[in-house]
Amino acid sequence: MSNASETSAPARGWGRSVGSPSLLVLAVYTPLALYLFRATQHTGDGAAYTLQAADGAALDRAVHGGWLVPLSAWARLLELLGVDPSAATNAASLLVLGLGLLALRALGSELASTLGGRQLDGVLAPATALCASAVWDAATFCEIYGPLASLLILAVLAVRREHITAGAVAGFLAIATHPGAVALLPGLVVLARRDRGWSAPLRATGGAVLLAGAWVLAVGPDAWLGPRGVTAGGADVTPWTAAQRAWRLLARDLGISALPLLVGAITTWDRRHPDGVRWLTGCGLLFLGTVTGLDRFSDNPATLPLFLLCCPLAAVAPSGLRRLPLRSAQASGWLMVTVLALGIAEATTRQDVVARRAVRDQEARAADCAQDGSTPWRERMLTTLACRP
Repeated sequence: MSNASETSAPARGWGRSVGSPSLLVLAVYTPLALYLFRATQHTGDGAAYTLQAADGAALDRAVHGGWLVPLSAWARLLELLGVDPSAATNAASLLVLGLGLLALRALGSELASTLGGRQLDGVLAPATALCASAVWDAATFCEIYGPLASLLILAVLAVRREHITAGAVAGFLAIATHPGAVALLPGLVVLARRDRGWSAPLRATGGAVLLAGAWVLAVGPDAWLGPRGVTAGGADVTPWTAAQRAWRLLARDLGISALPLLVGAITTWDRRHPDGVRWLTGCGLLFLGTVTGLDRFSDNPATLPLFLLCCPLAAVAPSGLRRLPLRSAQASGWLMVTVLALGIAEATTRQDVVARRAVRDQEARAADCAQDGSTPWRERMLTTLACRP
């Protein structure tokens, strides 16, 4: 009877507390994202995507059309209002990543509640994510992997809440944003399943695949095979290298801020709850899909969706710490909060250096717009954007 009381209490208070965790996430994310925001780009891909969006040429890279088509409509609308194209595309990244973080909080709260925790524990999922500078880069500059991760998070959340159509549409947009997302489908199906069985995740996955097939037929082979498609040549990342890149994101970028994620994973394994075991299994399948099908080029943060989708495990950490003696549990809780606060401060500090350098580099390119045939592709894109009328 005692266990039943503990697990049902969060459900009874959900209606009163659902708003506050999300507001807490926004209260941290919004001012920091606005502080880091710059109307410029610092990668060749970001500059190319911005140029395509501004010129209405989203399907020039149809392989990423799932994001570039709505991004183009957004950028051209804001350009009519006098907003710079880079500011428009970066604002889209900021908004979509913010939505993904809110969905991540909801997933963390669900997992924590299932394993005997509290709704508020779900805040640790986005808080852990924000300790990685790769997440801040995806939030404040134009790329496809931040939107891809957000779409996948939204797809999992929608299916877990029995919104099959919404989950299928989000899954389709993810595949249309990057065809390598197909390799993540087995992991996503496992994450999306709850105690109701496999029907909802399999129906949503089938709908997403059907929509993606129709998209490829409508747009043409480039939507699947393009310069970064599933069979494109020139890939410079092997599965072993991709595994190392995933480890470096955890060990170097996240560093000691990975503590809640690791404690949560250990606690989840220790509890042996079916939903917790499924989440660990899903993360394992996502890892295999990332290293074999998604992470193939070294100039992009393809491990970002894997990292973000595993962050809900951090929300389970407090329920593990509460099993310690009272004073030890309180001290451990404050230590975890401190580690996360310092981790977010460190990540934003590093990203601020990147943002300031991007502004200086753009000013230098705008002062000298000369290019020749020997200019690397990255510099050509960035210079073209800086010198755009």
